[in-house]
Formats: sequence, C-alpha cells, structure tokens
Amino acid sequence: MELNAIELTVTDGDLSALIDKYVRGDDLPVSGLDAQIGADGVIVRGKYQAAFLKGSFEATISLVADAQVVIATLADLKALGPVGNMFKGMLTSALQMKLGDIPGVSGDKDAIRFDLARLLADRGLAAEFAVLEIRCAPGRCTVKLSGSIDRAM
Repeated sequence: MELNAIELTVTDGDLSALIDKYVRGDDLPVSGLDAQIGADGVIVRGKYQAAFLKGSFEATISLVADAQVVIATLADLKALGPVGNMFKGMLTSALQMKLGDIPGVSGDKDAIRFDLARLLADRGLAAEFAVLEIRCAPGRCTVKLSGSIDRAM
C-alpha cells in the first residue's frame, strides 16, 4: 500500500502515557518528571539528585527529521549552576539506558534516534517512508510521513 501522506499527532496526554510506561523508575536520577509539548519541542521538568546536590531542572528537547528517523536532541537545559553539565550527561545516559531495550530506539551522548520503520516492524507492520515534516505547537506535535506500509508476515 502506497501512502501519499499520513500525519501522526502526539498530544501532551500521549506523552505522559509514554513517560509512565517507559521512563519513570527508581533507577533514574530524576523524580517528579513531567513533560509537555511546546512550540520549540518537548519541555521536560522535574527534580534531580546529583551526588549530594538536589535541584529542579527544565529541559527543552528539539525534534528534527532525517529520512525515517526522528532525532531528539537536548537543546536547552536549565539546572542548578555548574551541576547542569554533569546532570545533562547523567540524564542522557539514564534515558538511553531505559529506552535502549526498545527496538528502533538508539542514541549517543548528544541525541536519541527513533527509527519509525523499525518501531512499526516491531508491531507487525513493514514500512518504508520518509519523514516529511515535524511541527510542534503547544499541546501537540505532528509528524507528517510519506511512503509505503504493509502487514509483515
């Protein structure tokens, strides 16, 4: 089946459900995690404990498209003074460890990549497509795709 265009919309509620399922846990250096979608991407807020310091943080994660991969990059981090850089590394590592078991999700020190075709294949759908556009607005983010999709055998 050929797709001319399809739009996938993620709302704040969808994002909260994904966080509850994949990201919350006692093994993370954060608590009180909350996320919402803004015009510049996903805004994540919470509290952290780094060594003997505790504080709050707010991070903006930008989303860009590269072929069939959505790349999430930490664009801005507001945290307690010099702890911010150390916390950035801890947060990125912890997220990658939690998400690393999901087929189609990978990352490095700077970004987490979501391979949409691989994520769909894990759910029984074979897909080849290109991400045409990612648009974020308060409360929702829309990913526009084109390509083909079939039920995997």
